[in-house]
Amino acid sequence: MYPVNNSNLLAATSPLSWKMGLNAFEAGDLAEASNHWHTAVKNDCGNADAWLGLHAIDPGVDDYLLQVIEHGGRLGEMNKMFNCQLNSSYWPGGHTPAQLADIGDAYRALALIEVDATMQYQALDLAGRHPLTDLVQARLLFEAGSFGACIAILDPLQLPEMQGNIDLLAGASRVALGETEAGVDQLLNAMGGNIDEAGKDIARSFLIDAHGEVAAEEDLSVEFTEELPCTESDPAWEEIVSAYGLPSAER
Repeated sequence: MYPVNNSNLLAATSPLSWKMGLNAFEAGDLAEASNHWHTAVKNDCGNADAWLGLHAIDPGVDDYLLQVIEHGGRLGEMNKMFNCQLNSSYWPGGHTPAQLADIGDAYRALALIEVDATMQYQALDLAGRHPLTDLVQARLLFEAGSFGACIAILDPLQLPEMQGNIDLLAGASRVALGETEAGVDQLLNAMGGNIDEAGKDIARSFLIDAHGEVAAEEDLSVEFTEELPCTESDPAWEEIVSAYGLPSAER
C-alpha cells in the first residue's frame, strides 16, 4: 500500500468548501457560509479567499485581515477557479464602505483597526503586536512619503514569508531618498519574491527612476517613462530588463 498524505487530501477539499460558503453567503445564510469557510481554512490555511470571506461576515476581526495579507499571493485564486467574484468591504471613514478586493485594501483596512485615523502616519509603539502590524505601519508611512521612518521599521523586521513586500517598500524608500544602489538591490529581490502585480508595478517604476538617475550621472541619452503599469512594450522597462538581466517572466 502506498502512503496517503491526508494533509494534501484535506487541502484538495478546501476549494469546494469555499464555493459552498460562497453559495450560502449569496443566499444570505451567514452562519452556514462561516462554517464552510472555517472548514476551508482549517483544511488549507493558505486559502486567502476563505479568509476574505470570513472578513466579509465579521469585518471587525483583524486576524482575518492578517491572514489575507499573509497569504496574499493566493488572493483571488478561488474567484478564478470558479469564475465568480467575492469581495469584502471596510470603512475608511464617513458612511460609505470601500471595497476590499486586493492586498492594498487589506493593508488600509487593518490600519484603520490597529491605529487611530488621526495618528496613522506617526511612529507608534506596537510592541507585542503581530509582526504584520509593523508592515502595515510601514506601508502607511511609505504612502505618506515618510521614507526614513518606513525604513527604520522595516530593516529590523523579521518576517520571512513577507520578505518580498519588505524589500519592495524598503527598496523604493531608499531610491526615493537617493540611496540608489541599496534600493535597487532590494527592489530586484522584491521582483523575485512573492509580491502581487500592483507591487511589481511599484518596483518597476522605482527601478526605472533609479536607472534614470544613474544614466543621468553617466551622461547617457536614455528616456524613461513613469507611467504605470510598465508593460512589456515599455522601452524604459526593456532597458531595466537589459541592464539588470531580469528574465522576461518577471515583467
